[in-house]
Amino acid sequence: MLIFLNRFLNSLLKANIEEARRSGIVTFYIVHSVKINGQFNQHVFAVVWWYKFDEDQEYFGKPVQVWKLDEYEPCGPALFMPVQRIAQRYASCSVTINGRKKLIVSPVPRLFH
Repeated sequence: MLIFLNRFLNSLLKANIEEARRSGIVTFYIVHSVKINGQFNQHVFAVVWWYKFDEDQEYFGKPVQVWKLDEYEPCGPALFMPVQRIAQRYASCSVTINGRKKLIVSPVPRLFH
């Protein structure tokens, strides 16, 4: 029972991590300083417009993803993200699939060999 629960929780965690990787546009950065216990701590946040999911998400297969072009998630707390959480850059282009404009996204590796 414990092994099954552990596997279930691990699969759930992996699913949440995969779902958490979204594509968005960083519009600008905010530098914020706060004084705690007499010491200044600086934080940098990215203001991100997140693309909406598209029903053709897996159209080209991994690692390429399809998102709705020019459609963004509504404003909310997820608009502000610590820059440390930016996973990677991506290359993108716009195409028309089934008569609708889409954004095609492919991650760019951090290191080239």
